[in-house]
Amino acid sequence: MITPGRRRFLYSTTAAMGAVTVGFGLSTVFKALTPTADFVNLEPIDFSGLEPGQGFTVLVRGKPLFIRHLLPSEFEEERSRDLLSLLDNDARNRNVPAGKLASVENRVFGSYFIGWGICPRLGCVPLSDSGDFGGWFCPCSAAHFDKVGRIHKGPFSRNLAIPRYVVLSDTSISVPRDDQAWLSPT
Repeated sequence: MITPGRRRFLYSTTAAMGAVTVGFGLSTVFKALTPTADFVNLEPIDFSGLEPGQGFTVLVRGKPLFIRHLLPSEFEEERSRDLLSLLDNDARNRNVPAGKLASVENRVFGSYFIGWGICPRLGCVPLSDSGDFGGWFCPCSAAHFDKVGRIHKGPFSRNLAIPRYVVLSDTSISVPRDDQAWLSPT
């Protein structure tokens, strides 16, 4: 037989456990309905002050991102390179369909090169305005990249990866949090 005191205890305990369960359930529902951080509060990267021929490196979530404003002469120089002589013909640009060639048009945004500043072989940060092709040189792997991040010399054959980005204006982009092209082996 259940005494009145025991009955009150069981009712109170059951009600408390039900309230906790409902609370956890509602918090899960609210989290599911909240937009992900990938598309909310995207940090804009503004390169409007970048003059032709200049470049800079910005950290995006602790990873270097190279941005270079190509001169018309640099654009034409890179365009004139024979694509068949490249070590890597893949554009490695998440903003164009997979399998596109590493042409200048498939590797730039307007007249800007935007690419992860992480060497695909060992993960080092290449030095800008260096190497045999005037783009970047990785001292860890002795890789030489041109001004649009295509590899020409080195012990391996991978272009610098281009992140997936959201275009905010002609001189402003944002890189969603889920872009990890620098980690991808393809």
